[in-house]
Order: sequence, then structure tokens, then C-alpha cells
Amino acid sequence: ASSMVPGNVRLGREGLLEEAAARVRREAEFRARNTRIVPPRELMEDAVVPVVGGETARLPWRVFKEPLRVDLLHAYVKWQRANKRQLGNPTKTRSEIRGSGRKIRQQKGSGMARVGSIRSPIRRGGAKAHGPKRRDFSLDLNKAERRLALRVALSAKLREENLVLVEDALLDETQGKTGNLAATLKPWRPASTLLILHDPKPSDDLLRRAAKNIPDVDLLPVTALNVYSLLYRHKLLLTTGALRALVDALHP
Repeated sequence: ASSMVPGNVRLGREGLLEEAAARVRREAEFRARNTRIVPPRELMEDAVVPVVGGETARLPWRVFKEPLRVDLLHAYVKWQRANKRQLGNPTKTRSEIRGSGRKIRQQKGSGMARVGSIRSPIRRGGAKAHGPKRRDFSLDLNKAERRLALRVALSAKLREENLVLVEDALLDETQGKTGNLAATLKPWRPASTLLILHDPKPSDDLLRRAAKNIPDVDLLPVTALNVYSLLYRHKLLLTTGALRALVDALHP
């Protein structure tokens, strides 16, 4: 007789309330997934930052006002580090080693130990037991997520006041001399490591060589920007030429 009673009647009052609450939760989750999130008004204003050796520069809010996304930064660093992993030359198993499968000598009568294939791991020139094999550690991260992660990292640097804008001429005046470059970077060097992002030019070989002689200073062209380098170094020194290239590349 109980099988003839509808399911909603068998649930009773408490069951009906739970079912209604679950339906409301599902509808709210659906609306949240399909509703475009509008950022607050204070996030929709461009930041105005002073330029060392110049006046001021305007940083577009669509590039430098992204909210913090730790999950996205973690996914980017994991993707970047995993794709750089390498493995040495793989070894061969006894099925891959060149050689005959013939038994070396008869099983009995020789007075010596019984042996089988010449490709056995215990013989000279034989296979390697449990040796390393070539593996694929690469991960996938789509282009939109990579660009968003870069914007999140740059926005974090700006919020923490660890982003410094300088004129391109400030680095050109160093003439590729380590002493001149160290003197130029002295205001930001005492308590922090430094990442310099510049717009690459043919005359940057001397600048790159000078930066290599200073500890805890990285010099990267704007085309090589990555989240790992941004998180690894404390301060970000950004030239005005690199800023223009970044905005063109990362503007959504």
C-alpha cells in the first residue's frame, strides 16, 4: 500500500522543506554562474602613479585592478614549473636491448651457474632494471587564464606598493656599467630583491650584462614576463615602454 503513495507525501513536512531549500540553492547557484559580476566603482578607476625621472602615468583598471586570485596564481606557477621539468636519458628494458634471446649455455652439466638471456640486467651490456623512463609532466592552462593570472599578479604588486615606474632613459643612462646601474637602483635595493621589466632594444646586451653582476636583480624583456618571476622578486621596476607593451598585450 505504501508504494501507491506519492513520493512527496511519503517525505512528510520536513522532507518537503528540505527539498524546497535544495531547489532554492540550485537556482541561486545557477544565477551566480550566469550573472556577470560588475566590479565596484573604486576598482573601475585608473590608477595614477608617479614616474621616476618623469611626471605621472595612468594604469588602466582593467589590467592593474584585478582582485586577488590565489587559486589562479597557484595554477599558473604549477603549470609553468611542471612544463620546465626534464628527465635524463631513459634506460632500456630487456625487451628493448639489442641481443639474442638464445640461452647462453645448457641448463645442466657445465658445472657453472644456470643462466638465461644475454640481455638480462645482471649481465654486462644487458638491460637496466627499474631504470628511469621518459615521462610527460606538462600541464594545460588556457591562454585566457594565463593572461588573467598576469593581470592578478601585476595588480597585487600595485596594491602592495611594490610597483615602481621609471623612464626608459633612466636605464639608458647607465651605459651598461654595473656601478652606474647599482647606483640607479640604490633607492629600492636595501631591503628587497628586484625585477626589472623593460622594452627590449638591440642595445640591451650591455644592460643585461650589467644586471647579471648584481645579486638578487633580474632583468627581463616584457615578452618574457611570467607569474613566477613576479612572485619570486619583491619589487617590480617597470619602464614606461614596458608599460605600454603590457597594456597592449594584457588588456581584456
